[in-house]
Amino acid sequence: MRTAGTLLQQKREEKNISLEFVANRTKIKEKFLEALERSDWSSLPNFTVTQGFARSYATTVGADPDLVLALLRRDFPKILTQRVLKEISMSDRFVWTPRATVVSVTLLATVAVVFYLVRQYFLFVSPPYLEVTAIRSEKGVVVSGKTSSFATLEVNNKPVLVGQDGVFSLNLEESEVGQTVAVKALSRNGKETTRVTPVAQ
Repeated sequence: MRTAGTLLQQKREEKNISLEFVANRTKIKEKFLEALERSDWSSLPNFTVTQGFARSYATTVGADPDLVLALLRRDFPKILTQRVLKEISMSDRFVWTPRATVVSVTLLATVAVVFYLVRQYFLFVSPPYLEVTAIRSEKGVVVSGKTSSFATLEVNNKPVLVGQDGVFSLNLEESEVGQTVAVKALSRNGKETTRVTPVAQ
């Protein structure tokens, strides 16, 4: 296939001109002229500089500069693209970018929201947590403990106020209590947890 390099070399040899002569006339290093003839793009600078080399070379040996540049444009970008892709594939260093920051923050926020929703769902469908202690004192029996903050509570069928943190406490008269205390927690979806707790002395 005819290339910019083969065309330049052909014109140079037709006029019996050496590469040294072209290098002296154009002020271009001989190694670049050799690379241009061989289409060795990896040994040449970027496309803009190589284009200037090719134009000067063509003018010196009497080749059509427009044809040489057209052939150069046809071939050079393919090699350049391959080189860039190769450099990208060989690079194993991760570079943190603003885009990566946005993606990471969005992903973390999504995970957090999903986790919260899943947790709320399981809290809603599960029976409420219930922890109870009953201790006899001089004033009666102190029933205290902790349950789910959204649950309604009854102690011996008596409604009890539950704090925002789920903590509750109630004083019962001796006459209201036997040897045990029955505590029932009811969730908003009707799930129930019951504890029958012995009264500690």
